[in-house]
Amino acid sequence: MRHETPIPDIDRLNRLTQSLRLW
Repeated sequence: MRHETPIPDIDRLNRLTQSLRLW
């Protein structure tokens, strides 16, 4: 997987989903 353009939006969403899953 190559990320030529950083996507903070996705990163933030991923972190949020992870946090919710941990909840």
